[in-house]
Amino acid sequence: MGRVTTVKMGLVSFFGIVGMLNFAISNHTFGSEGQIITHEQTGKHEGVNLPVKTFTRDLEHAVNNILEGILKDDFNYIKQEADHISEKSKSMFISFFENSNRFRKVEENPARDIQKKDFANYVDEINKQVASLKKAADSQDSDQLLSAFTGLLKNACINCHTKYRK
Repeated sequence: MGRVTTVKMGLVSFFGIVGMLNFAISNHTFGSEGQIITHEQTGKHEGVNLPVKTFTRDLEHAVNNILEGILKDDFNYIKQEADHISEKSKSMFISFFENSNRFRKVEENPARDIQKKDFANYVDEINKQVASLKKAADSQDSDQLLSAFTGLLKNACINCHTKYRK
């Protein structure tokens, strides 16, 4: 019994030390909004907004789920995920432009106002494309559904990424 406990304690200690070393030596820095984040693939990213990553990952999952729904002819799932995209994009807009403490610090910020209008246009385009996607899902027409899906990707996702992911 004593030997088993000693082995368990040794393993726990070993993995604890490995975990601490990984934390201390890791080339990933997880911080709050605006902090520098580094990783082995691309080096340093200054000014990366971590909440943006969270929102866009959610959008990415929903887009992948829509594709899965298209492949399985699961029209209710497609509509559910399309609604999720619409809700997430509105939530992102509100979080970054309506409720953001960063933007409240300066009353007039022309660059921010341009970005806000620009992003509002992308959210409107997302909602337009989501409506088209849901209409196609209701009709259960695979060709129309695929066209609506590619419209969402091209007119909302790719256009925004082309501008903001340089």
